[in-house]
Amino acid sequence: MALSDDLLEAHHVRTRRSHQAITGGQLLNAISPPDWDNQETIEQLHDFNPKDYTRPYTAVFYCDGSHKQWYLASSIVWLGPPETTHTWNNRSRWFGSNTGQTADAELAGIDLALDEAVRQILNGYRIDRVAVFCDNKAVVDMLENGVGPQGRNAFLGPITEDGVWPLQSLYRNADWLIQNDVPYTIYWMLGHSDNLGNDEADWVVKAQNDAQIYNSGPVDVNRHVRVPEHLLRLDSRNGNSDLENEYLHRKSAPWFRSGLGLCHERSPPSPRRQPSSRRQSYSNGRRRTDSRTPTSRRLLDSYRPTYG
Repeated sequence: MALSDDLLEAHHVRTRRSHQAITGGQLLNAISPPDWDNQETIEQLHDFNPKDYTRPYTAVFYCDGSHKQWYLASSIVWLGPPETTHTWNNRSRWFGSNTGQTADAELAGIDLALDEAVRQILNGYRIDRVAVFCDNKAVVDMLENGVGPQGRNAFLGPITEDGVWPLQSLYRNADWLIQNDVPYTIYWMLGHSDNLGNDEADWVVKAQNDAQIYNSGPVDVNRHVRVPEHLLRLDSRNGNSDLENEYLHRKSAPWFRSGLGLCHERSPPSPRRQPSSRRQSYSNGRRRTDSRTPTSRRLLDSYRPTYG
């Protein structure tokens, strides 16, 4: 069952309204080439200066997002600090299931990169400029040029537990860098083009999302979705119900795509309600995973997200 036009339009209106409230129409310093013929390299573009990210004390981040089996994750990789090291570092964030689409995870990756730059500066590392590379052209184009008249590219990032959109965090981090005289640029680059940083980010985010899926198990497709109370309080503070409606819209993804209908009903859980057989079976499976070998446990631990 495809999404009906009215549901899609309501979604676009909400995201466009939220985007405007967050950005105030302000654009970020991003570069997304209008065309790509698979022959040009990013260094040949007229508005790109390689020296912007090859000079000393430039923090260079590569980011990527993953959407798999309804789960979203974002990752970044970078060399250093200090800038003399040649070992890839990484940082990731898990967003759970049915919280957005791939572009939302990519946007959250850009936010993660700027947040890491802020964190390193606060920890005493010298950073004179920041370069972030993302292979999602639609996201970088939105940051550079804003949202189109139909609002179909108004990406906010995944819905988070605290109700703060990654786009909001991204603008805060960008403002902090500018206020502290650290210029940044967000570049679009062609993905899967044998770039070491892009390949490393792709590998890390896929491993992270696989680990998230392994830890969380199959998505429980529940027709009745309860919106967290703190999101409702945020809506009340903002004077609208955009967070509630967008939460319900995104949690409905399995129903939309499986043809089973909508799950826009909001109902509190019943104290007499018994766990579904699917959930109980998974719980038993989780208990059995305690018998994993130490090697398996170490491999899983190595994929856990880091927050710096």
